Amino acid sequence: MRSPKVTGILLAACAFAQEYPKPNGLVNDFANQLPLEAVQSLEKKVRDYKGATGNEIGVAVVRSLNGQSIEEYSLGLFRAWGVGRYGVNNGVLFVWAPSERKIRIEVGRGLEAVLTNAQTSRIIARVRDLFRAGQYEQGVNAAVDGIIEVIGPAPVTGAVPPADVSPPPPEDSGVNVLPIALGVAVALGVGLWLMARQRRASRWRDELSWFASQGDRSLKDAEWTRSDANAAITALREEAPQDVWRQFDVRIQEAPGALDRERTHLRDLQLLPAGTYGELKARHTAWRQWKERVAAMTKDLHEVRDTLDAFRSRRSESQRMLPDISAALVRMEASGVPDRAEGLLRAAADTYGQARSEANLEPVNWLLVYDLLSDVAACLDQIENPTRTRYQPVRYWDGYYDSPAFTALETSYVQSQGPQFDGGSSGGSFDSSGSSSFDSGGSFGGGDSGGSGSSSDY
Repeated sequence: MRSPKVTGILLAACAFAQEYPKPNGLVNDFANQLPLEAVQSLEKKVRDYKGATGNEIGVAVVRSLNGQSIEEYSLGLFRAWGVGRYGVNNGVLFVWAPSERKIRIEVGRGLEAVLTNAQTSRIIARVRDLFRAGQYEQGVNAAVDGIIEVIGPAPVTGAVPPADVSPPPPEDSGVNVLPIALGVAVALGVGLWLMARQRRASRWRDELSWFASQGDRSLKDAEWTRSDANAAITALREEAPQDVWRQFDVRIQEAPGALDRERTHLRDLQLLPAGTYGELKARHTAWRQWKERVAAMTKDLHEVRDTLDAFRSRRSESQRMLPDISAALVRMEASGVPDRAEGLLRAAADTYGQARSEANLEPVNWLLVYDLLSDVAACLDQIENPTRTRYQPVRYWDGYYDSPAFTALETSYVQSQGPQFDGGSSGGSFDSSGSSSFDSGGSFGGGDSGGSGSSSDY
C-alpha cells in the first residue's frame, strides 16, 4: 500500500502532466473575462479572508478544460496549485471555463464537513442564474461570497481528536472487549448506512414529484422556444450573411423530431416502477437525464433568438461608431501622436479599413464589424489615456479574423508590463508536495486533497 506522502507526490505529478496554468495570486483570470478592477477587488477579499481565518479561496477563469470534464480539470488544478494549508487542506477553488460554459466549486477535504455538496450546489445555482443573465462579475463575486458565508469567520484547524484515555478493564475481569467493540462498530455503521440510504430515497421521491409536475411544462417551454427560433432564423436569413445563421440549420431541422422523442420518453418515464430502492434510483436517474436533455435542447434553440438580438444591437452600434471613429482617426492623424503611440494609430487605421470594407458588403456581418470597431476604439482610447491595462474584448463574432488593433494592444501591454505577465500564465514553481514558491501574501499553502463539490453548465 502506498503511503499518503507517495500518493500525494504521484497526484501532483499527474497534475503537472496536464500543464495547468500557474497562478499569479489567489484570483486568476486567464481568459480575460473580468475587468481588472474586479480581479483586484476579489484578490483583496480572499486575501483578507485568508489572513483572518487561514482558509484559502482560489478563483480560476481558464481558457479551456483541455478535453477534460470540469470535475477532472478542477481536481487536477486544485492539486497542482496546492489550495489550502498543507496537512489541513482548508482550501476551496472556484473554476469557470467560459469556452465550455462550465463552473465548479472544488472543496478541500478539511472543509467537506463545513462546505457540503448541498451547500455548494446552492451557491452554484445562484452563480449559474447570474451567468445566464450575462452578469459574470456578479456571478464570480456570488461564488466567493457564498463560500465565505458558509465557512464563516472561524479557522479550520484540522486538529485530531484526543485519543481515548479511559483506563483498560482489569486483566482478570474475564471480559473480552474486542468482539463487543467490533459488534458495536458494525451495528453503528449499518445504522448510519441505512439512515443515509433512507434520506437519499426520501430526497429522490421529492425530486421525482417535482420532475413529474414540471415535465409537461418543460416540453411546452421547449416547443415555444422552437417556434420562436423558427421566426428568429427566418429574420436572420433576411438580414445576415449565411455565416451567421448556417450553424443553426441542423438544430432547427432536428428539433421537431427530438421533441417528439422526448414526449414519448416522458410518457415512458411516468410508467417506471419506484417500489424498491433500486427501482427508485433507476427512475430518478432516468428523469434527471430526461430533464437535462430537454434543458440542453431549449438552450440550443434559444441561442438563435439571442444571435438575432445581438446582430441587431451590434448593427445599430456599428452604424453609430463608423462615422465617430473615422472623425477621431482624422483628428489624431492631423494633430499627431507621441512616437510610442504611432504603432497603435497605424493598427487602428488598418483595422478601421477592415471594418469599413466589411460594412460595404451585402449582407453585412455586423457582429464582425462591431468587434473590429471595438478594437479600434480601444486603440484610440489607449493612445489618449494610456492606462497600461490588458484589453479584454467581449466577442460577438466567433469566426476567425485578423485584427491589427487587437495585436497592437496586446503587444503594448506585454511591453509595458514585462514578461512575467505575458499571457497570464507565469508564476512561481511548485515542489512535489504541491506547495508554491510565491510570496505568502497571495499564494496557496500546499494543500493536496480535494474531490468534493458541485458543478454546472450555464
